[in-house]
Amino acid sequence: MNFNIYTKNEFDVFLNELKVGDVLLFKGESWVSKAIMWFTNSEWSHVAIYAGDGRIYESTEAGVELNVLKFRINHCERILVKRYIEPLTDSDIEKMIQKATELIYENYDIWQFIGLGIYFLFRKLGIRFSFLIPNSRRKMICSELVYVLYLVMGKKLSNNPKTFTPESIKSSKFFYSVCMLLED
Repeated sequence: MNFNIYTKNEFDVFLNELKVGDVLLFKGESWVSKAIMWFTNSEWSHVAIYAGDGRIYESTEAGVELNVLKFRINHCERILVKRYIEPLTDSDIEKMIQKATELIYENYDIWQFIGLGIYFLFRKLGIRFSFLIPNSRRKMICSELVYVLYLVMGKKLSNNPKTFTPESIKSSKFFYSVCMLLED
């Protein structure tokens, strides 16, 4: 499928293509981003959901936050926008926003993050131990936030949310690519 590609200088045009509920995949530049991409065999290190008005819901080391997208683009090489295959209803969006608002300031799940690293390291060796991944009901990593917000809309994206990663979203049959933002 074809999609539009923009540079960071065209941010306002890029922003006009986004709809509330779109999933944004980020290719970060930090060493943590590079480690995430290596462990998960992905070109994507972070994921967020578009909240409208140039803002995103995301889970960072500070916890679940509502942040300005324009500030996030300074820390990544590119962003791929994915959209759910069926249009989200007003009711879906209302449920998503309500749940995201409830989760704001909940802690980032550092132990799940570390467990995922160990899990994917073993997976690179051909060994699968998903029990190594601890999971808290209130703390979450970025891809788990997307999973939870879509689940509250009645859209189950995976049978195993503990191993749900940005790559899971990129390769999901439930999403299609809308546009991409690249460095200038």
